[in-house]
Amino acid sequence: MGSDEYVTAWVFYVVGGIGLFGSWWWLTLRLKDSTLRSFLRITMFILIFFPYSVGEGYGELAPGVLMLLLEVLFEGSESFSRVGTPLLRVLSISFLTWLVYEYVRRKRKGIVATVVAPEAQAAEVPEEPEGSEAAEEVEASEVLEDSITTETTELAETPDVVEQEKNGS
Repeated sequence: MGSDEYVTAWVFYVVGGIGLFGSWWWLTLRLKDSTLRSFLRITMFILIFFPYSVGEGYGELAPGVLMLLLEVLFEGSESFSRVGTPLLRVLSISFLTWLVYEYVRRKRKGIVATVVAPEAQAAEVPEEPEGSEAAEEVEASEVLEDSITTETTELAETPDVVEQEKNGS
């Protein structure tokens, strides 16, 4: 393969990779958990754009994931370490870098997670105002419970019920 063809192949690959990564970005927009969303985006970016040498003595590079798949497919699983180990290193370094970035970003915003006792959390929950729907629902349920208790007590005190209880039936 000549150098012009090599560069052209990489240009097409990068353009396709940008399109694929853009699609992945759009798909992960729906995820509410920003940690998972970032993790998936970093992983996909590394898998698409990580280059690796075609072989010893060659100056050309190829997409790392494709090299990994071809090596394992044609040379067996023992060849995983040639491309797999550097790929895993790059993923690890990028995740650690991202974790440090997230920690610093959250610390600056003041949203670093702190452990709060359940009693303190319960104390922080504001009570509903008197005229709200939730307060009306609580009052309605209390009235219903009182009426059920009253009816049960009245039923238990009728002579027929008392007589049945004495007879054991």
